[in-house]
Amino acid sequence: MALVQVPNTEEMYNYIAERPGGVSLEDLSSAGWPDKTLRTNMVNHLLNQWLLELVPAGGNNFIVKAIPVHLADKLRRLDD
Repeated sequence: MALVQVPNTEEMYNYIAERPGGVSLEDLSSAGWPDKTLRTNMVNHLLNQWLLELVPAGGNNFIVKAIPVHLADKLRRLDD
């Protein structure tokens, strides 16, 4: 039985950040995050850190865009 490697949230953030137009959740599935629950949890974790934004793309679809780390740091300080 082969072990399956699970990418971490930093890898996901970097993948999204490399695509300025953002990615769909289906794009993330195709890129190596096929488990919907894991993918959703990772996106939520990055959203909670102000590293991502969700942009409505019609219906129940969203585009996930990366927020630059330096801006995320400033946004996080606003909550303090």
